[in-house]
Amino acid sequence: LGSNQILIADTVSSARVNLASQLVQMGAKRTSMGLVSTYEEAQRYIQVHKPKIVLCDYMLGKLSGLDLLQDQKSVYDAQVVKDCLFILVTTNGSQSTVARAAEEDVDAFILKPFSMQSLRKNITNAVITKLRPSPYIQKVEKAKEQLFSGFVNEAIALLNEAMTLDRTPTLACYYLAQANVMKAALNDADGTYRKGLSFNKIHYKCLIGLYELMMRENKPRDAYDVVKRLAQ
Repeated sequence: LGSNQILIADTVSSARVNLASQLVQMGAKRTSMGLVSTYEEAQRYIQVHKPKIVLCDYMLGKLSGLDLLQDQKSVYDAQVVKDCLFILVTTNGSQSTVARAAEEDVDAFILKPFSMQSLRKNITNAVITKLRPSPYIQKVEKAKEQLFSGFVNEAIALLNEAMTLDRTPTLACYYLAQANVMKAALNDADGTYRKGLSFNKIHYKCLIGLYELMMRENKPRDAYDVVKRLAQ
């Protein structure tokens, strides 16, 4: 916290000040911290200061913190993104569920109202997960490297191994389905996306992947059903 730029984005002034105060107590430097109230201000801060740590309210006006996450990703290359923390601040159980479903993108979420203890615990757990990922995440990351380097069969083998390392391997299912799409094994991809959704029914990446697959196979009604699930 003390060595990185931090962005706090929340429409409520008291919430921004409270969060900043607690982060300072945890070692953050107030001079390295940006407090903003709008989505546009948050965008500008990211572009200019490139914060490594972003704490954002679930909704910033009409746009979501998840949209801001994509803006942050567009500013950094993939390697730098791995070293960033993106934490959503939520106000109810539904928002927390969505934050949890944004696997791989959202590093942690904090439910308002939060205590110093819960804030410290969530940030600490997020940092530990980044520094010491589980064997499952390590295997998925290695498979991604293989997949994006064109070694599809090697990636599939790693992802099948990863599937055995976690009780809810939705992320592994997503990348396995992506590998199947690359091999034009569309029926296998369909089944793997749906298997991932059986573990986490609102997993963003699997839903979007399934939607794109339905459109590719010229199944607009099925694609529409997936869009409705995303909207809900």
